[in-house]
Amino acid sequence: MPTAGGLYWWTHYFAGEKYKNPLSFLIGYSNTLGLIGGICSVDYTLALMIISCVAISRDDGWTASRGVIYAVYVGLILLHAISAALSGRIMPKIQTACIYINIFLVIATVIALPVGKVTRGEELNSGNFVFRHLDNQTEWPSGWAFMLAWLAPIWSIGSFDSCVHMSEEALHAAKAVPLGIIWSAGSACVLGFLTLTVMAATMDPNVSNTINSKFGQPMAQVFFFSTYCLLS
Repeated sequence: MPTAGGLYWWTHYFAGEKYKNPLSFLIGYSNTLGLIGGICSVDYTLALMIISCVAISRDDGWTASRGVIYAVYVGLILLHAISAALSGRIMPKIQTACIYINIFLVIATVIALPVGKVTRGEELNSGNFVFRHLDNQTEWPSGWAFMLAWLAPIWSIGSFDSCVHMSEEALHAAKAVPLGIIWSAGSACVLGFLTLTVMAATMDPNVSNTINSKFGQPMAQVFFFSTYCLLS
């Protein structure tokens, strides 16, 4: 049974009498399944990022096989399962550390990418490219592809639901939870917009080169393209 019941408890409290039970059941279990799928999605992306770092460091054209990718992915799933089961007492400290790490990585990204590209003697991409250019590399119509592109920021802005999950255990929840929602969504929106803007300004204007990266991960290609002169 789901334990952090803020989402379905709120649903039950605010829904009409006729729909309380079915809606609460739907919200509780769809969210549980979503979190299961979410951790699998995040860990698969993390596995690709780790492998791309190995490929960059080797610099010999090595590409991971599907078996290697899956093994790293399964290892990350098991690591996170063990961490969740055994590190409950220090989890608040881990979460606090992760907040500072994320802020540091955003600052490092928005500084390193432009510096790296300018150091290499290239100009940043134009504002027209950053804010108006649309390069549809899918088989979907451009309008639908544009809507699918919102899946990435939704991951971050949707983080407010974490505050709702923890509302049952929060001190001064009536004040802390709304502030947490505002700060989590607001900071993710601002920092995410800043990061994506810098990436668009420094990436290879030929989007196909980024998508078909030899490292197997477009994000790794963006960092490598802008900073390889700093790393060499």
